[in-house]
Amino acid sequence: MIDDFKDIVDKYKTEMDILLNQTIYNIENNNGVYEYYPYIIKSVSPYGSCNSIVDGIPKVWNIYAEDNYCKTYKSFYELGRTFTFDEIEADKICKELNKKKA
Repeated sequence: MIDDFKDIVDKYKTEMDILLNQTIYNIENNNGVYEYYPYIIKSVSPYGSCNSIVDGIPKVWNIYAEDNYCKTYKSFYELGRTFTFDEIEADKICKELNKKKA
């Protein structure tokens, strides 16, 4: 039974490792204008890790990424809303958000 559990953990760790050093495009509101910025994934937590506690509620992250100046923690649930793996999709999301705002 323990060997089966070890195999499962090893399998998912290997699958998550393919995300390391991949680029994500973080969507940010910069003075009222939505823009995207590339970040490099440095760490992946498949089951989530607690980053901080705000008002008694833990903030859980799955992806830690950084660029030369900033860092970001992202949950898999935010994919397609606050970050994406595709630059074209990030641009499309920013245009839609800016259009709604106007």
